[in-house]
Amino acid sequence: MVSEAVDTGLRRAPGGRVAAVAPVGYVLLAFGLFAPTWVDPFHRVVGHPGDTSVFVWSLAWGAHAVTHLQNPLFTDYMNHPDGVNLMWNTSILLPSILLTPVTLALGPVFAYNLLATLALALSAWVAFVAIRPHVDRVLAAAAGGLLYGFSPYMVSQSAGHVHVTLALFPPLALILVREALVTQRRRPVLVGALLGLATAAQVLTGEEIAITTVMAAAVLTAWLVVLNRRRVRAHWRHAAVALAAAAVTAAAVLAVPLAFQFLGPQRFHGEVQAHGIYVTDLLNFVVPDGFQAIAPAPGVELSNSFTGNGSEWGAYLGVPLLALLLVTAAWQWRRPVARLAFLTGASLAVFSLGARLHVAGADTGIRLPYWPIDRLPVLGNILPARLSLFVSLAAAFLLAMFLDRALTAGPASRRAVAFAVAAVALVPVFPAQPYLSGDARTPAFFSSRVAAKVNDGDVLLVAPTNGAGSPDPMLWQADSGMRFRLTSGYFLGPDANGHAGLGPRASPMSDFLGPLGDGRPAPTLDAPARGALLAELSLRQVRGVVVGPMEHRADVLAFFERLLERPPDDAGEVAAWWLR
Repeated sequence: MVSEAVDTGLRRAPGGRVAAVAPVGYVLLAFGLFAPTWVDPFHRVVGHPGDTSVFVWSLAWGAHAVTHLQNPLFTDYMNHPDGVNLMWNTSILLPSILLTPVTLALGPVFAYNLLATLALALSAWVAFVAIRPHVDRVLAAAAGGLLYGFSPYMVSQSAGHVHVTLALFPPLALILVREALVTQRRRPVLVGALLGLATAAQVLTGEEIAITTVMAAAVLTAWLVVLNRRRVRAHWRHAAVALAAAAVTAAAVLAVPLAFQFLGPQRFHGEVQAHGIYVTDLLNFVVPDGFQAIAPAPGVELSNSFTGNGSEWGAYLGVPLLALLLVTAAWQWRRPVARLAFLTGASLAVFSLGARLHVAGADTGIRLPYWPIDRLPVLGNILPARLSLFVSLAAAFLLAMFLDRALTAGPASRRAVAFAVAAVALVPVFPAQPYLSGDARTPAFFSSRVAAKVNDGDVLLVAPTNGAGSPDPMLWQADSGMRFRLTSGYFLGPDANGHAGLGPRASPMSDFLGPLGDGRPAPTLDAPARGALLAELSLRQVRGVVVGPMEHRADVLAFFERLLERPPDDAGEVAAWWLR
């Protein structure tokens, strides 16, 4: 492997202004995309109001842990008194700590919106930096960064999964891996240490992207070796030292967090996600969904048949862009970067299909190359559809290379045609407007009555609980400044058998609140049942029972009135019983 293998040279065409403007442009585009939320960033959130509440809570918890010198890896502010192992949950630990000043000054809802917005812009910018050494035209690199940072994958995942849209690590890792394996201009220990620190930072942001980036890097390296077998001998020692330094550095930083995850309290084992659900449907590459501006009704209807949910249907590229990428790969096949981008992107596109091929929502039963990975411990919990992120990065490289070659020489008419072709290819992936924006208002009760009635750290049972499938109490708790603890929560923890389960373990209270929250009949509240429920409240040290806005609220209110044998002490939008 030599530097010529992936390096077209570091020739710099005039374009300093474009390079300086690119990150600013990405930021402005991100704020424009999420404009419906930025109209009121303190009471609205980017995306759906469900999963976003979990990340709003995570930002509030990070700020609380830092300012109260508490263990950021564990909390009993949910699922009290058992608590939650946050290393098994998408707690965006590092971003929550870094954003502590913003969270404390402007609130966790605002901090979440800022993070979700900058996630796209920063990811686009790092991709721009990764692409820039391989093209002469800065504008071409800027277009590639735009495709990566605002790809259908990023736009669809922005509906509620900021831990996978904060995707700076893949292009950053590519920069460092390229230096370690190919150009080898700098000391391998230094490069490896930087790669290890970047890996550790990603693990503390979101483990899934860290693992999938390692997988993508392995695929890239395999193709690099295949294409340059005769040159491996000259470079392998330097590369081995760099990768060893990366492993040692990452292990040193992550020793405590990973030990806490796999050996600490509230750990679990077994599958976290069902297999064969969150995979890329073969038609997803060419069929748009509701996140694209150009999405004919038949296409949306077809995409709605895909397994999983809309946030995971991010593989769409469209026929024009796919055609452009194929033409570019064939046109520039002699360039090692083009071959690597195409072969790596195509391989990861196949991996994103999962263990068995899905077409139009139907599992064909045909086994695919990902099948062995799907059966491995821990790795089997990866959602294959999210490998589409790396397909977008490969596409970004090929798009940049097309524009770079088309704009380098020739008459103005040729450049105009190149721009037109690129525009036609990119128009189908433009995101739909207005983008999803969820209501994140917290009832005034949690900043007025709670502050008057509750001491810091008191425990509240707040309905709706996770038994009704709502993380709203976590949002209210976060917006109150983490003033109280919750008996429930929306998290992954061990069930009675130690396997992964969603929310607290079943209890007498959940046996009642689960059905009531879903509009189903609850068990009979006889004397033994009432005794068990009151004992649970006592065991969990509950200071108050609070019923907020929720479906089937009247039934839940009636249940607590019978259980506690009195009407609520506070009534209105939020009702509360204060217990001694």
